[in-house]
Amino acid sequence: MSLAELNLRPSEIRALYLIHLHQTYSAECQALDALPHLALNVSSLGLRQRLLLSATDTPEHVKMLETVFTELAEVPGDSVCEPMKALIQFGADLLEQYPYGPARDLLLVGVAQEMKHLGIAKYAMSETFASVLGCDHQQMRFSKAKSDEEMTDRELGFSILSLRLTEDRL
Repeated sequence: MSLAELNLRPSEIRALYLIHLHQTYSAECQALDALPHLALNVSSLGLRQRLLLSATDTPEHVKMLETVFTELAEVPGDSVCEPMKALIQFGADLLEQYPYGPARDLLLVGVAQEMKHLGIAKYAMSETFASVLGCDHQQMRFSKAKSDEEMTDRELGFSILSLRLTEDRL
């Protein structure tokens, strides 16, 4: 189905775009707080460094989203991205359920990757909205943010591979 088939006015698409941007902003703000906490709770120094590094793009993404809101003459709201909230809660639950060590490390990095996957999806949809509305500069920013998230996801995956977990360490 094309957007033309949806029969939406530009003002309706803009309103949906803003809802989506508020959710994306919420997701990034939540990740900004959660990723360092995950990093501090892994036993592997290499994974800890990788998780902390994965959080370095997040402040840039928050600033970029604030710039987009300014360009749209809007302000970020107090919307809560429930999927990100659920992922963060899942990470907190894992901290309680699993002892400090490689098994928990693996699970926490998985949560971080899921957070990055949510970011990828949010920025892909943001690109679509920006494209439809003819906001080319915003579309390019979202494309870069999506690429950042994809690269971090790959790097987290490589970090997991480097753990060399053995059954006796689990």
